[in-house]
Amino acid sequence: MRVTSSRSMALRTIFVWASDPLRAAVHFAYTRAVGDGESATIEVVDVFELTEDRSKFSAVTIIYDTAPVRSDFHSPETRRY
Repeated sequence: MRVTSSRSMALRTIFVWASDPLRAAVHFAYTRAVGDGESATIEVVDVFELTEDRSKFSAVTIIYDTAPVRSDFHSPETRRY
Protein backbone atom coordinates (compact mmCIF):
# COMPACT_ATOMS: atom_id res chain seq x y z
CA MET A 1 0.00 0.00 0.00
CA ARG A 2 1.27 3.47 -0.83
CA VAL A 3 1.16 5.77 2.14
CA THR A 4 1.93 9.04 0.33
CA SER A 5 0.78 10.25 -3.10
CA SER A 6 0.33 13.49 -5.04
CA ARG A 7 3.49 15.20 -3.78
CA SER A 8 4.54 18.78 -4.56
CA MET A 9 7.00 21.31 -3.18
CA ALA A 10 6.89 25.11 -3.27
CA LEU A 11 10.13 27.00 -2.70
CA ARG A 12 9.88 29.67 -0.02
CA THR A 13 13.44 30.94 0.63
CA ILE A 14 17.09 30.07 0.00
CA PHE A 15 19.52 31.01 2.77
CA VAL A 16 23.30 31.21 2.37
CA TRP A 17 25.54 31.73 5.38
CA ALA A 18 27.65 34.88 5.00
CA SER A 19 30.24 33.48 7.41
CA ASP A 20 30.24 29.97 5.89
CA PRO A 21 29.67 29.90 2.10
CA LEU A 22 29.86 26.10 2.09
CA ARG A 23 26.52 25.95 3.90
CA ALA A 24 23.05 26.80 2.62
CA ALA A 25 19.45 26.11 3.61
CA VAL A 26 16.29 25.82 1.57
CA HIS A 27 12.86 26.51 3.10
CA PHE A 28 9.90 25.05 1.26
CA ALA A 29 6.32 23.87 1.69
CA TYR A 30 5.79 20.15 1.06
CA THR A 31 2.24 19.10 0.19
CA ARG A 32 1.13 15.51 -0.19
CA ALA A 33 -1.94 13.30 0.06
CA VAL A 34 -2.12 10.39 2.49
CA GLY A 35 -4.62 7.57 2.89
CA ASP A 36 -8.00 8.97 1.87
CA GLY A 37 -6.43 11.43 -0.60
CA GLU A 38 -6.82 14.54 1.57
CA SER A 39 -3.79 16.77 1.15
CA ALA A 40 -1.75 18.37 3.91
CA THR A 41 1.18 20.79 3.86
CA ILE A 42 4.18 20.92 6.17
CA GLU A 43 7.02 23.43 6.30
CA VAL A 44 10.48 21.97 5.70
CA VAL A 45 14.06 23.28 5.88
CA ASP A 46 16.90 21.33 4.27
CA VAL A 47 20.41 22.36 5.31
CA PHE A 48 23.12 21.54 2.75
CA GLU A 49 26.85 21.38 3.43
CA LEU A 50 29.09 21.48 0.37
CA THR A 51 32.53 20.05 -0.30
CA GLU A 52 35.43 22.54 -0.43
CA ASP A 53 35.30 22.66 -4.24
CA ARG A 54 31.48 23.13 -4.07
CA SER A 55 30.92 20.27 -6.51
CA LYS A 56 28.99 17.93 -4.16
CA PHE A 57 26.96 17.83 -0.99
CA SER A 58 28.94 16.54 1.96
CA ALA A 59 25.87 16.44 4.22
CA VAL A 60 22.15 17.19 4.18
CA THR A 61 20.03 17.74 7.29
CA ILE A 62 16.25 17.75 6.88
CA ILE A 63 14.20 19.59 9.50
CA TYR A 64 10.41 19.44 9.67
CA ASP A 65 7.57 19.29 12.14
CA THR A 66 5.36 16.24 11.70
CA ALA A 67 2.75 17.35 14.25
CA PRO A 68 0.28 18.66 11.63
CA VAL A 69 0.28 15.32 9.74
CA ARG A 70 1.32 12.73 12.32
CA SER A 71 -2.19 11.32 12.68
CA ASP A 72 -2.22 10.51 8.93
CA PHE A 73 0.36 7.81 9.55
CA HIS A 74 -1.52 6.21 12.42
CA SER A 75 -4.87 5.72 10.71
CA PRO A 76 -5.92 2.09 10.01
CA GLU A 77 -5.89 2.50 6.21
CA THR A 78 -2.21 3.59 6.15
CA ARG A 79 -0.89 1.18 8.78
CA ARG A 80 1.54 -1.45 7.45
CA TYR A 81 1.69 -4.95 8.94
